[in-house]
Amino acid sequence: MTISKDFVNIYKDYLREINNYKRTIKHIENMERKVRKDAGKNKNGYFHTFCNIRYMLRFALKYAPEYIGIVLVKVLGGAFWNILSGVIVIKYLFDTIENGGSFNDILFVMLLFIVYRIGMVLLEKWFDHVCRPRAELKLHEGMQKELYGKAKALDLSCYDEPDFYNEYIWAIRESDTRTVAMLSDLTGFLDSVLSTLGMLVLFVTIDWIVIFAALLSAFLGLLIRRRLNSMNYQKSVEQNPMTRKLDYIKRVFYLNDHAKELRLGDIGKLLQAEYRETIDKKIQCTKKYARATLVFSLLSQLLTNYLFDALVTGYLIIRYAFDATFSLGDFSASINATWRLFVQFNEIFRYMSNFNEHSLYVDKFKGFVEREPQIVSGYEKAARFEALELRDVSFSYEKGEDPFALRNISLEIRKGEKGPEKQPLLK
Repeated sequence: MTISKDFVNIYKDYLREINNYKRTIKHIENMERKVRKDAGKNKNGYFHTFCNIRYMLRFALKYAPEYIGIVLVKVLGGAFWNILSGVIVIKYLFDTIENGGSFNDILFVMLLFIVYRIGMVLLEKWFDHVCRPRAELKLHEGMQKELYGKAKALDLSCYDEPDFYNEYIWAIRESDTRTVAMLSDLTGFLDSVLSTLGMLVLFVTIDWIVIFAALLSAFLGLLIRRRLNSMNYQKSVEQNPMTRKLDYIKRVFYLNDHAKELRLGDIGKLLQAEYRETIDKKIQCTKKYARATLVFSLLSQLLTNYLFDALVTGYLIIRYAFDATFSLGDFSASINATWRLFVQFNEIFRYMSNFNEHSLYVDKFKGFVEREPQIVSGYEKAARFEALELRDVSFSYEKGEDPFALRNISLEIRKGEKGPEKQPLLK
């Protein structure tokens, strides 16, 4: 039986493809073990989180500095609105009605209130539909260009390392979107902090017990969400190598380059078995975190919403019924401000939890950006030409030919020297 040369080449290509596939799978599995080992070692302290936020803010200031200024204006306006609508206006209206105040005074205050609200809505619409999209485009263009420049400057050998390539993909995918999300959370965080401080100054004269209850409930919510974020990040880290393995197998099946090998050999069965095994691992990983995620999510809703709302509302009703110094304006402002204060506390702690999550991804981004090439390219200034010197040089037209056309020639030509006898020799 005669085996054609083409079939032999096809079989060799098939074996080469299997070996390449096995090496790739081995690299991915090694990376999977490494990232699982490192998942619990991420620095998630608040100081480290603050440093990472400041690190990413440098890119925003570099590529969209006007966006930061507009954010500060929006934060101040939003904080004043929350204080105004949450405590001041409600208390003024009910106290004026209870004391028989003038309708014209109430109408004038409400008109000012409405005008300010219209101005804030217009500012928010312009910010959401004009300012922020423009800043996002600038950030995307600037950061992606900088990352591609960094990738170009690094050694080519880096791309043979699965760990490096994984960090590179994360940096490209998360850089600008993560920065925009961080800026959005920072805007909300500053708004909530200023609003909370303003309402606390006014609210502490009404009832400090409610402030303590709101703060305690929000702090418990922070601890729970912090734990949830840690679990979600660790699950993402464990599943990332599995997702890459699945993507690799999919590419083998839908690319035309591998169609011949799939028809002629058993590599298709091997890949399908590997695909099913990886899917099962991913399902098991999801199940491992599902129960704890559900428990912590339900606990967060119970402590930070339903239980707090029922207890504080009941307490304020009882105080209004039995405390003669607690006016209708105080009661109404307390009901409204209590919920707003509770929401602001939860927002502050939610943003702090989000910052912690952002910080985990920023570590990956910094690991890529701060990586330096081992081979430094550049130019060296050549020494000034002074002379050309040849020592014991021999030359023949054909390899191994003898006698040589030139044998054991020594020659020195200094800069500026000319001679007819030297030109044929050099040629």
